[in-house]
Amino acid sequence: MNIKDISLSEGTHIVILGAGASIASALRNPEKHHLNLPSMNDLSEVCGLDDVLCDFPQELICNNFEATYSNLVEYAPDDYKIGIIND
Repeated sequence: MNIKDISLSEGTHIVILGAGASIASALRNPEKHHLNLPSMNDLSEVCGLDDVLCDFPQELICNNFEATYSNLVEYAPDDYKIGIIND
């Protein structure tokens, strides 16, 4: 939401910073294989990890994958499914 326009003699440039920058840039220039780029909020869905995550207690699963992963590693660091996620 904090977008700053910088006017130069040749035109305007917009700089996008943050986790959604790749997704935002793919709106104009789609990924060459037309695949969805994941964000932390939909990474498990886009990368096909929902079936792996459903085996863990649901209270460990968050909207943000980074938080979910931290919970899982703390809960069961030696679980083979963590290896599947890492791969």
